[in-house]
Order: sequence, then structure tokens, then C-alpha cells
Amino acid sequence: MSIPERKFSYPVITVSNGRLRLFSRFEDRERAKSVAGRIWNEAERCWEYPLRPEILQALVQAFPGAKVDPKVRIAIAEISEREVLVAQVKAQRWEDVEPVDYPFKTKPFAHQMAAMRIVLKIWGFSD
Repeated sequence: MSIPERKFSYPVITVSNGRLRLFSRFEDRERAKSVAGRIWNEAERCWEYPLRPEILQALVQAFPGAKVDPKVRIAIAEISEREVLVAQVKAQRWEDVEPVDYPFKTKPFAHQMAAMRIVLKIWGFSD
């Protein structure tokens, strides 16, 4: 089975499986390699990068005029919101974290309870 040839007149940045994807021409490979965190996806014939705001910014700077899928901006906004929440939770300190009501076999340490509470808050299971 052959992979259909993708021809883009410009680079395209998309998001899939929690990673940024860059589809570009072969001639642009050195610019694609200049952005940190790159991995070549042979099956999809694209470069993959961590889904991070600074990586998106670096890609847009390396490829001016690149078409960015609207889903990329949404995914980056969600990450930024989570990072703000994490910063707020970290600022509260462990001493102020409420205990988690969960049936443990053994009594967890205070820092383990705090970590679980932070994770539940970040995932949206706690307020």
C-alpha cells in the first residue's frame, strides 16, 4: 500500500494525538530540524513536535506564512489554561490541600494526599 503524495504550496501545522505536526516540503527539512523536540513520523511523512506554546511560536517563526489549523490554537489555549491552574494550585502550598476521600489500603503520606488532590483538581474532578 503506498502513501498518497501530499503536495502543499506552503507548510501546514496541525495537531494529532497530543502533538504538533508539520507537513512541509523536503527542501524545508533543515528549518524543520531547527525547532527543538522534533521527531520524524515516517508513516505520516511529517515532523512531530511537543504540543507547547513555545514550540508553536518557534514553528511559526521558522515557517512564516504557514497555515495553522484552528484546532492547534484551541489545543494550545487548553494547555495554557491548565498551566495557569497548576500555578494556582502550586501557590496554595501542600499544607492547605484538603484530604482526598478515597479508600486506600494503607494510609498515604501527606505529600501523596496533596499530590492526588492536585491531580484531581487539574483534571477537573475537584473544585
